[in-house]
Amino acid sequence: FLIRTALRRNAVVEVDEQSIKVGTRQLAWSDLEDLRLRFFSTKRDRSEGWMELRVSGKGRKLSIDSTLEGFDAIAARAARAANANAIALSEATYSSLRASGVRIRSVRVAALCSWRWQCGAIDEPARRPLR
Repeated sequence: FLIRTALRRNAVVEVDEQSIKVGTRQLAWSDLEDLRLRFFSTKRDRSEGWMELRVSGKGRKLSIDSTLEGFDAIAARAARAANANAIALSEATYSSLRASGVRIRSVRVAALCSWRWQCGAIDEPARRPLR
């Protein structure tokens, strides 16, 4: 755990409109298949903590944490790519994006529908019952 944390802290992160690169691993935004943003609390009242952004696609997984300068901009870019790729987000990811200030009008949330690819946008929720 300690070695992995040290390597992650020293990794160079590069982001542009086409891709994200963490260390030697790169993922094109057009290849994005999954986005997860999770909050880890350091206090019982959840007033402090950090976030971890995980993106994956084409067999590649990348993660960065919110201690990185520019994290919010990277999270916003990842959310735009998820929206463009019609990726359904978990409620936790959607809530974490909103908490970090990311506002995307037509994000798909998996909990609103029974099938991942058949869900409606936030402003047009699917009317299927959850199973």
